Amino acid sequence: MDLDSLKPVLSKVDSILIPKVEKAEDCDYVTSFLESNGNKSTRIIACVETARGLLSLQNICTHARRLDAIVFGSEDYSADVGMTRSSGLEEMNFARSAVVTSCAAYGIQAIDLVCIDYKNDEQLIKECQSGYNMGFDGKQAIHPAQIPIIYEHFRPPQKTLEFAKRIVDEYRHHLERGVGAFVIDDKMIDMPMIKWAEKVLRKANVTM
Repeated sequence: MDLDSLKPVLSKVDSILIPKVEKAEDCDYVTSFLESNGNKSTRIIACVETARGLLSLQNICTHARRLDAIVFGSEDYSADVGMTRSSGLEEMNFARSAVVTSCAAYGIQAIDLVCIDYKNDEQLIKECQSGYNMGFDGKQAIHPAQIPIIYEHFRPPQKTLEFAKRIVDEYRHHLERGVGAFVIDDKMIDMPMIKWAEKVLRKANVTM
């Protein structure tokens, strides 16, 4: 990486994506460069795309400074472990789950793999739905035409937002009365459901 070429534009760069991250020090090398040039705001996005990187997720998430997100680099990961990618992505379940779990544990955004079949909207939608259901916060795009579809499918559906808002509102109402669990639409609502609802609303930037 030619970091010196960034010096003229450092003040205008919101974030830097670092490829092939396998340990926190890979990110901190870039962060130290930013700090040595007076930059206090540019954030770091780490692309985890090797077996070693996957096994170092905890180290990366807890020790990499300025880290905002982890991107799962599926194609390089597949090549590194000798994996054959399928349209159903079943072989990626372990790696994707590991990324989501680590990011959720440490409050970092998780960005899902790229849809390489960039002219196939049906496949892209399928992958978006899978990523959203797994807990990813977003998805990589390989072509500008993919962006509207990704945005649409990573924003919670209106019915989900309405249900989440009802849970949060009812929780506050019942909390004032000293009531713990309660029922909405024949569904038992307890603390795990409340936390889910709050996270859904945060993702959609809905005021709670």
